[in-house]
Amino acid sequence: MHRLPAAVLRPRSVGDVARAVAHARECSLPIAMRGQGHCVSGQAQAEGGIVIDSSPLNVVQWHGTHAIVAQAGALWRDVALRALAAKRALPVLPDALVLSVGGTLSVGGTGDTSFRAGALVDHVLELEVVTGRGRSRPARPTATASCSR
Repeated sequence: MHRLPAAVLRPRSVGDVARAVAHARECSLPIAMRGQGHCVSGQAQAEGGIVIDSSPLNVVQWHGTHAIVAQAGALWRDVALRALAAKRALPVLPDALVLSVGGTLSVGGTGDTSFRAGALVDHVLELEVVTGRGRSRPARPTATASCSR
């Protein structure tokens, strides 16, 4: 299935993404974020709308000594290499290291060690989210309700 967009944005910053989302909302255009395109049912397509190619947003860097900052378009291969260069290992990696960080986290992400370490998203300290109104803001995990016996 192919749905041709009216435009493809290759953003230079999160601000570019926010402006595109705000424009799409104002003009009632469909919009889709695309990482490596490994999604099902055409979620990364926006017929007559805007597709945002996240691949230019690919910076991976250390934040302190215990956390890595990775933009949505970064590949897990680059995150793993950054960790290994510092003699560290990530608790979970997807089976395919050619997937984008943003795409994988949007579905939770699992790997060979998920049975003991949880999903990839369980190890995220913060995300920078662009809302449907085109505003960028940080999002942090909240405590989840525990189950009682």
